[in-house]
Amino acid sequence: MFEFFSILLVGLAGGLVPLFFKWGDRQHHIALAFSTGIFLGAVFLHLLPGVAAAATSEGEAGHAHGAVVAVAVSVEEQAAGMGDHAEEFRHYQASLPSVGAGQADAHAGHDHGTDTASVDPHAGHLHGAIGPWLWVLIGLLGVFFIEAVFIPGTTHGHGHGHNDKERHSAVGWAALVGLTVHALTAGVALAAVQSQSAIAGVMLLAILAHKGFESFSLAAVFSMTGSSRSRVLGMVVAFSFVTPLGLLAGSQISGLLGSGGISILTSLAAGTFLYVCLCELLPEVFHHREDGPWKIGLLLLGIVAMWYAHSYGGI
Repeated sequence: MFEFFSILLVGLAGGLVPLFFKWGDRQHHIALAFSTGIFLGAVFLHLLPGVAAAATSEGEAGHAHGAVVAVAVSVEEQAAGMGDHAEEFRHYQASLPSVGAGQADAHAGHDHGTDTASVDPHAGHLHGAIGPWLWVLIGLLGVFFIEAVFIPGTTHGHGHGHNDKERHSAVGWAALVGLTVHALTAGVALAAVQSQSAIAGVMLLAILAHKGFESFSLAAVFSMTGSSRSRVLGMVVAFSFVTPLGLLAGSQISGLLGSGGISILTSLAAGTFLYVCLCELLPEVFHHREDGPWKIGLLLLGIVAMWYAHSYGGI
């Protein structure tokens, strides 16, 4: 329960800062620059490398499968060319020890007296390897279509005659969708490693490191829409509960989804996060030109903070 309440309290604390400190629009945008740097660091140093690792793992599994298929086809081709001795050859091959994936891969392309050019050279190479990246694209386009269909003031209102409140509202709702998916994934992932105390501790620190900034950014953006304090507070409270609830339900969810389902959730989170960072938060931070050096400096500081956490904290 320590993890549940610590994540919840950090999320609430981060979201309450913009509500109870009287900041103007200018101060909100300066602070949002640092939060955006945190998010960019998270997506490029944590989420996307996870997607790449999943794609590599699936690609290697597919490659091994393709190699075994190639050996099987090669055996049948040899048997087909032996006429009356084909059946004896098949019995001989069946009596040999089974070939492991690594051995099959090593010998799949060797010439055994028959033309193996007809074997598909790409057999198994890409079966699943592009899968994680496809889910990233689905996550990215999903947020875009949600914006285009359901959220007023998009797409894409930056500098095209839409007033600031409409633009901030669009940014806020898009960020809420993306961050909620990411927050749920983080809770489920934390639950999945609870049996490994060292990894669980590092992951908890990683979640705490940017949970407050996520809530802060949501509250800051929605505060700029003119929404009432009570409404923004309700959003902050609801969002703060997402990761803790994901943690509580994680064991059941991870069991139902399996490693493949968790990989899909991670890829979806990466896609939504990527869209929110590049298409919403960055344009929002810089749509007013004042304080440019401060904003750039804080943006880079946020990225460096996540790089440091990734390199030395194991995130």
